[in-house]
Amino acid sequence: MIIVQHMFSQSKRWIFRAGRRFSLQPKPLQILEIILAGVPLLFILVSTFLKLVTPGYDLWQNTISELVLGPHGNIQTAVFYLLGASIIVVIIKLYILPRASVQLRIGLGLIALCAVGFILLGIFPTDPYGTSMTLTGEIHVQTTTAIIFLFPLACFLLAPGLKRLFKRGWLSHVTRGAGVMQLVLVAAMAVLVLGNLGWVGMVERMIMVNSLGWMQIISIKALTG
Repeated sequence: MIIVQHMFSQSKRWIFRAGRRFSLQPKPLQILEIILAGVPLLFILVSTFLKLVTPGYDLWQNTISELVLGPHGNIQTAVFYLLGASIIVVIIKLYILPRASVQLRIGLGLIALCAVGFILLGIFPTDPYGTSMTLTGEIHVQTTTAIIFLFPLACFLLAPGLKRLFKRGWLSHVTRGAGVMQLVLVAAMAVLVLGNLGWVGMVERMIMVNSLGWMQIISIKALTG
């Protein structure tokens, strides 16, 4: 009982300090940060909605990137841009903190590269499923591959630094766990692709939810301090 009371008291103090720091910022900046903090979740929700209103779209086989080829492709392209931009803003906010270690900043740099990658995914759309690959499609595929492998590497670099930066061990465990899960899902994706077994779209969604779920946590943490 005493332990629970202590944890509750600590949580109240943390929420109060975070809220106070946030309230001291100019109102427009507060609104901008709130919007940016919710972009990873927005991306997941938008891509989920679009698959329901895109005729002939196969959740199990078609990738998220193929949504840009549908009747509402401009919306999916826009959220690619928004996601990349929002991640860059969050990374900059963490990067400039005086307590950030060199290792942490290297990891943040890799996440920033992933953010640039999302913007490139919007600029260079994928080729339709079953068609010959174009230069644009090749750039899209290579960028996707880079993001998929940069993310777990960034997680393993970030995990110890985030623990020291925020004094929260759980954040380090979540980050390391996201990196391990990414490698497991990438291995599953490789098996499906090499074996021509299908279900590529579903595994890609799991990869996206894993990475964006982690990014959502970090965005909220950067917002509240």
